[in-house]
Amino acid sequence: MSLKRKIAYGAGIDIIGTIISTIISFIVIRLYFTQISKEEFGLWLAINGVASLIALVDIGVDLYFTTKITDDDFFYSNEFCVELTNTVLIKALITVLFFIIGLIIYFFLSHLILIPQKLLDIAKFTFLLNLLYLILNTFSSSLVTIFNARQHFSFVNLVILIGTISSNLLTYILLIYKYNIVAFPLALIIILVIQFLIFYVIMKRTYPHVKFGKYSFSDRKELFNYSFAFQIVKWAQLIRLQYIVIALNNLVGGAQVTIYSLTNRIPQMVPAYMNKLVAPFFPSYSKLIAEKKFNHLRELVLKLSKVIVRFSVFLSLAIATFNEVFIKLWVGLDKFGGEGMQFWLILYMLISSIFCGFGIIVYSTRKFEKWKLFSILEIFVVVILSISFWRFYGINGLIAGFVIGSMFSQFYVAYIALKQIEIKYSYLIAGILKYAALPNLISILCFIIIRFYITLSTWTNLILFATVFVILHLLPEIIRFVRSKEDILKVRIIKSFIP
Repeated sequence: MSLKRKIAYGAGIDIIGTIISTIISFIVIRLYFTQISKEEFGLWLAINGVASLIALVDIGVDLYFTTKITDDDFFYSNEFCVELTNTVLIKALITVLFFIIGLIIYFFLSHLILIPQKLLDIAKFTFLLNLLYLILNTFSSSLVTIFNARQHFSFVNLVILIGTISSNLLTYILLIYKYNIVAFPLALIIILVIQFLIFYVIMKRTYPHVKFGKYSFSDRKELFNYSFAFQIVKWAQLIRLQYIVIALNNLVGGAQVTIYSLTNRIPQMVPAYMNKLVAPFFPSYSKLIAEKKFNHLRELVLKLSKVIVRFSVFLSLAIATFNEVFIKLWVGLDKFGGEGMQFWLILYMLISSIFCGFGIIVYSTRKFEKWKLFSILEIFVVVILSISFWRFYGINGLIAGFVIGSMFSQFYVAYIALKQIEIKYSYLIAGILKYAALPNLISILCFIIIRFYITLSTWTNLILFATVFVILHLLPEIIRFVRSKEDILKVRIIKSFIP
């Protein structure tokens, strides 16, 4: 199977699978609230945010590992076993350090987030389990990295999809058996162990040469420089993302964290979908850069950018049209954060989605330039703006400050990525507008009509108008498909729907 088909099938399974798992998660979240309160669910989100901040222990070695093992000669050589051993040893050393930090935070957890006294013991135990999950996942990810680098996207995404669905269902079962918020990390750990065993067995059958070799930290300067830069960027991004959850919990209470989380449930999925679309291209980018095929790389970046921008704008309009009605029918209007909150969440979603494709270019070239500095400064900007705005505008000001402060590094990464592969802005913008403008003009018209002239009050109406919204957006492709003279259905679909 060609690389193009592998990426297409892998991305297709991932996106379709994510939609399925998302639908299931919406169902089980509603069921969660039959077993726990909004305050308890908000506490879990805050605990997960704190644990995520200290359990980032891969320090970018998986990404660096990917840039090496896309080369067939390297993958089947003895150097691969050495590189694998080094990767795991580095993870182990950093894990020990952060686990110690985690234990320290365990004893001061109630000083970092507001925890009701009656939930203090269970909150601490939940924190420890969540920390354990994140650390175990760091080691398990090495197997996923190898499979992805060797273009087994469909297999990896299928296993992860089944695991995600199983985790949601297992969490609900554990909640029924009165595990309270401990159910969330416990379910994650159980499913992770099963996934690891599946990956390990298939790895030994598919690539029997994959094993640990001698470790060697000589001439590791490039790895450590890459890992250090990656870690700074990743820490800064995660601190920024988890800060808003912790700030909401401490400034306005756990109930507001739940409202924020549910209002942001669909908007936060869009950047996740776009990253899933982008991720399979990372090995290809790395290989093209190593082979210095920059013309091919620029064409690939343009095609991917067209899709990302078009559907980021479309999904922003769709969420602005239907999100409030969806939340009202799903969990009740009292759990919707309001138009102001939704505006800022959609803006953040749009910026994050449009610019998500540029980061992997920098990871592939290994030239971070001043991205580290921008990421660190951005944390301070986010904190200052969000707290300042909160004092004057309340919860919406807090979120607005977070969104505005989070834009600087996004624009900088786009700038250095385009500079490194020498893409002209006019070439990129013209290509995107040609592909994305007309369909989104249709969607803007639909947004105005539905949002201001039509009242949606039932699931039937919501599903009907959402379906019409999607069909009208895809109308140019549908017309092209109908007019196509290709006899083979697969070719007809590809030529009609893929830029």
